[in-house]
Amino acid sequence: MIDFKIPRKNSEKIIINEQVPIRAALSCPFDNPDDLILKGNFKKISKGQLSFEFKETVSFFGMGGDLPGLLGANKIENAKKDLLKNPQNPFLLNTLALAYFNNGDKDKALSLFKKAITLKKGFSIASLNLASVYMSKNDIDSAFKIYKELNLKNPDDSRVLLNIGNIYLRKNDFKKAKDIFIQIISKDKRNVAATNKLAIIHLGENQYDKAISLLRDCLEININLPSIYNNMGVAYALNGSLRKAIKALRISLKISPFYTSAINNLATAYKQNKQLDEAIELIENYLVSNTNDALSEKLVKLYINKGQHKKALNILQKLLENAKSVNVNANKIARLYNNLGVIYHKMKEYKKANENYHISLNKKTQVSSTTVANIIDLYFDQNKINKMKEYIEILQYQCKDDLYIYYLGLLAMNSKDMAEAQDHLKLFLSKNKRFLPAYGLLSFLYSEFLFNYTKAINLNNEAIKNLPNDEILINNLAYNHLMNDDIESAKKILNKLTSFNGPYLNATRGLLAIKEGNLTEGRRLYNLASQLTPDLFLQKQIIQKKHIELAKYYIANNNTSIASDNIDKALSVKVQYNVYSHQASQLKDSLNLPK
Repeated sequence: MIDFKIPRKNSEKIIINEQVPIRAALSCPFDNPDDLILKGNFKKISKGQLSFEFKETVSFFGMGGDLPGLLGANKIENAKKDLLKNPQNPFLLNTLALAYFNNGDKDKALSLFKKAITLKKGFSIASLNLASVYMSKNDIDSAFKIYKELNLKNPDDSRVLLNIGNIYLRKNDFKKAKDIFIQIISKDKRNVAATNKLAIIHLGENQYDKAISLLRDCLEININLPSIYNNMGVAYALNGSLRKAIKALRISLKISPFYTSAINNLATAYKQNKQLDEAIELIENYLVSNTNDALSEKLVKLYINKGQHKKALNILQKLLENAKSVNVNANKIARLYNNLGVIYHKMKEYKKANENYHISLNKKTQVSSTTVANIIDLYFDQNKINKMKEYIEILQYQCKDDLYIYYLGLLAMNSKDMAEAQDHLKLFLSKNKRFLPAYGLLSFLYSEFLFNYTKAINLNNEAIKNLPNDEILINNLAYNHLMNDDIESAKKILNKLTSFNGPYLNATRGLLAIKEGNLTEGRRLYNLASQLTPDLFLQKQIIQKKHIELAKYYIANNNTSIASDNIDKALSVKVQYNVYSHQASQLKDSLNLPK
């Protein structure tokens, strides 16, 4: 049986900024392990869509040993007293500037570092510190100018080169960053920071074996770096070796049990390996004694995937309370309200879903197409077509999101205008080749309304090219082969889905059994399919479909009497008139049976 009412994925409904944190390894005092985060989920990175997020880092340099004057509660006053004795001492000015920065006064630190450099030409440590202040103020160009000047004076200073490479990464100029890190490694094969970052760039180039080899080099230098095992876990995951990925990420957490990047990545690897329980347990254990909003929201998504909506709801409500208490920005508040709406929607608490979606819209500084689409889905589920049309216009004119074309197709199909529905859905898929619900809807139109199984088969083959290994699409393809009486092709396809056990797949297997003449097994599988869904409307459609296919079998075998009984059973199912009711009526008419 074909799955046509395919909901948008959770990732298309819930607003959570996904990222895979891959952090640079700490190898020397000026390289911060938390400065670099590789953004996007594993699938995005595997397509080479590499982008980075940089946290504010402090990479300051003293005169060797501990930074003088930075210890104790009165560090600024202590530094000032030292400076009074020798006000033109550039080293003491550098120390006082560090103290001011440590106290959060970036502008004062900036001024003092500049003064120290003026007093002592070629004072490279103060210059490096000045560049670090610029970086912390997000003045990348000023910092870059300093690093380039320092590099001209001392081309082999790996501290300077690393910072230049980091800036190239920040600018997404991966080729120049790569050249810098290769230059560092050619002169210092034990530089873990450069080796690690070069490995990360290789991940973005889909050169996973090269990345893994470089990360192994890092571990030969220092076997106890949790961030390297973390990065290696991501590399293995991208390479399709989930077992090795999980092993590496577990080692990372054995070295550093509260390393949030590794927890996040291990949970992602577990999820991809269909180990949802392990992913949930991992994050739950961390959150017992720690607070982390990103991991809490990841846990929400895992709970939703498991259908544990009340648990997801409890976490989101706590996150919302915390967000309100600390006055976070309006967009985060809006995001949380949207996500609450999604959960209430899944729980069929439509009134609460509607309230939360609209609060989310009112909170955001810009209209969110995700939330507008969620509202459209909500109104469709409630058959509020006029309200649905109102928000489709918002999606089209305010959000300027092509998704409105898909919804126009859905509306046209709902009003039985199949030509218009087909036009809208084909147009939408020409622009968005990875949107599963549109494939499901168009495939259903071809199969159940137009009975054009060849078109449906071609469509599903095209869909599988863009969304490989998707169980829904594979099932729909097998169904259409069966309806086209190509039993052997359908059997080969269904053999790929041995671990999948949903209502649609069991109905398709029931259809296969009937086509092969095994009516007892066909009935059993259709009945099982009906039992596997909590959706009462779908349950009744499955029963209708069972009787229609049995009727066709008996007609083909010249047993009109039993065929007629099955048609009557299909029509007797008390359900809102739908495509299968229509098919049963057509079948009855074709036999010239009394109504």
